[in-house]
Amino acid sequence: MALIVFDFKVLRETDLDNVIWHEIGAAPFYYSCFLGDVILEVDDVDLSVSWGWVPVFDFVFQMR
Repeated sequence: MALIVFDFKVLRETDLDNVIWHEIGAAPFYYSCFLGDVILEVDDVDLSVSWGWVPVFDFVFQMR
């Protein structure tokens, strides 16, 4: 049986304090607010995307 690790990490460098939440559109929300890394490991194979700018919220939303 394969061990699969599927996770994500939102980086703190994203400046969410200056976002005007009631005025933000869908595209900036999905693609600019929650940037980070996607972690995917299958046994000893690491398929993670650790670029620091992956739109994590959109990725997780699409995986639902």
